[in-house]
Parts: sequence; C-alpha cells; structure tokens
Amino acid sequence: MYLRLLLPEIQTTLKDTPVIMLTGARQVGKTTLAQQLSDVYYTFDDLDTLNAAKDDPVGFVSALPQGSVLDEIQRVPELFLPLKAAVDRDRRAGKFILTGSANVLLLPNVADTLVGRMAIFRLWPLSQLELTASPAKPSSIIDNLFHNTHLPKVKVDKTLVSRVAKGGYPEALRRSGKRLSAWFGDYLTTLIERDIRDLSRISGLTDLPKLLRLLALRSATVLSQADLARDAALNAVTFRRYFDLLQATFLVYTLPAWFINQTKRLVKAPKLHFTDTGVASYLLGLDETTLVRDRSRYGQLLESFVVAELSKQLTWSDTRAELYHYRSHSGEEVDIMIETAGGDVLGLEVKASATVSSDDFKALRSVQSVLGDKFVKGIVLYTGDKVLPFGERLWAAPVSLLY
Repeated sequence: MYLRLLLPEIQTTLKDTPVIMLTGARQVGKTTLAQQLSDVYYTFDDLDTLNAAKDDPVGFVSALPQGSVLDEIQRVPELFLPLKAAVDRDRRAGKFILTGSANVLLLPNVADTLVGRMAIFRLWPLSQLELTASPAKPSSIIDNLFHNTHLPKVKVDKTLVSRVAKGGYPEALRRSGKRLSAWFGDYLTTLIERDIRDLSRISGLTDLPKLLRLLALRSATVLSQADLARDAALNAVTFRRYFDLLQATFLVYTLPAWFINQTKRLVKAPKLHFTDTGVASYLLGLDETTLVRDRSRYGQLLESFVVAELSKQLTWSDTRAELYHYRSHSGEEVDIMIETAGGDVLGLEVKASATVSSDDFKALRSVQSVLGDKFVKGIVLYTGDKVLPFGERLWAAPVSLLY
C-alpha cells in the first residue's frame, strides 16, 4: 500500500468538519484511502446497495452510522439532500466520508447542497514522492523553492522516461508491456461506458475515443476549442459538452494563463494537460522505448508530467499557491508559473534535453525584469545531471529536482 501524503490533512479535517469528499479519477486510490479513515463502508458500484439508496434515499441515509464511507456517490445524486438534512440534525464532525470519480459539484443542485458542511479533497494519481515516501512526510519542493535561497542537492533519475510513460495509477505501475496497454484500454472503456455515461445521461459517446486521441496529441499546448472541434468533426456545442465531461471525470484539465494584471487571466487561452501521462502515452501508442525516440511528444508529455507532479504536491504543500502558464504577445513562453497568495512567483521551463543554454532563460528573464523582488526563482528543468546557475535567481536543474 502506498503512503498518501494528503492523509494527515484529511484526518485533521475530519475532526472539525461533518462531511469530507474525496474526488479524483477512477482507480487513483480513493477507496483505499477512505477505508483507512473508517471501517463502515458502502459502495454504489454494488448493485444491491445502489438500488437500496435509489429506492429510499431518506431511509438509507437515516440508517447510516457515524463515519460512514459512501463510495462513488456521483451514481446516486438523490442522496445529497438527505445527507444535508442529516448533517443539519447532527453537526458532529466526521459524520460522512464521500468519494466520487466525477466532479459532483457539476451535478444539478449539488453544488449548493452541502455548502459550509463539506470539505473537498482532490486525489491525484500517485506522485513521485508517494512512490518512495517514508512514514515521515517529505517536504514539498514548492515549499523548498519559495523559502530557500539555493536549490537542494539532486539525484539524477535514470528512470524518468519510464515514469512518464507509466504515469501514476497504482494498477498501471504493477504492469508493463502488453499488460500495461491492456489495462489502460480497459480503464478508458470502463470510464466512458460507466462514469461518463452516468454523468451525462448520453447514450451515444462514440466520438469520445477519437476526441481523446486528438487531445493527447495536443497535451501541453494552448487550448483552441475551435480547432479541436473542427478536427474532431464536432459542432462547438457538442465539443464543449464532451470536453466538460472529460474534465469532470478528471482525465484532462486546463492550466490558466498568468498575467501581471490579474483581471485579464480568465480571458486568455489556457493550456491543455492530461491528468496522467500514462493515459496520454497509451492514447498516442507510445511506450518507454518509442517515447524516447519521439522527442517532440516526449517534450509535451514531460511538461504535463511536471505540471501534474506540482499539482499533486500543492495538495499537501504548506505554501498556498496556484499554477499558471505564461505567454506574451511576442511569443515568449514560460511553461509553469507558480504564484503564492502574496504574489511571489516561481517560473519553470521544461526541456526534454540533456543540455541547456542561456537562450533557454529568455522568457524567464523577461518576467524577472518586470516582477523584480516578487520573482523568487526561475528554473529550467532538463534531463541533464547538473544543477547550474545561470544568473541571479536563475538555475538549470534535472527534472528529478521535483522529487
């Protein structure tokens, strides 16, 4: 069993909050984590339990003991109002633990039902730190970079390509070769046939596999919905509906654009990323051997790998921060901008190359010149083996700096 680094924060929250919700893609380990929190467990993947909850939602909830785990709650949205009523009658902390493989806040009437009563935790596929973590919580590299002047020592990871190709799903990590490919195929089929269909109530989802492959081709690129809809032969409304479903089931997500004028952030195009690079590699027909030969695809997936690792670490980091990407009108780009609540900024570029030069810091220097002291560090993450200074607060470092 892997140590989930979000567990201590969840345990603390259960002491003062009536309901917690664990969300995340199917097979990321939500059930395993929930069962570490309580011995009282019900899953709506079980048909009898599902029917009992649907037939009498009020009666089902009223019979639940303190600390009950309700697994895959998105399959029974009828339970949310009875859960609200039960919490309002009894506000004890740790009353219910819910899990969902879809973003239940997108379901009709659910978003407001448990406001003020529920804390939501996003569980990602395993981070690289969780694959090797000891019982003592390791510090997040985000905390380290914001609070320390120099970069920590780095041990170069010679298995980086394999980590990108496999991703972080626990079941995928146990497989290789044809068995790994078969698992990803079965996983996506199940996701489309069950979770996405349940969430959408759409019977015909035949275009989704093709759309997923198109999205994988564009991982780590600026999202153009019009271009994607055209290439997928979908009208704009249908594309938007399908893309929203893929986000709701945590297969893909978008990284918003960063601007010094914060009011402009939402009107600029975000970048598309896959939650798990193992899924994206499968959709592209790439494995560890072929990925290293396709440098363009490797560069895209490596960037998504880094963004995902940082997103995972933010869930337990002591630093309150958000991730963005930066792109200027003149074409300067920084792959990842990490901004704290106080406005301090880290800039990171990702390069699938064993060499790095001063030119790779051009965009980072541009941002640094504007932000001044608010610019904490600029780092080019590359596949080489040295930590190298490239000027004031500018560094090159191996990707394994992250873990």
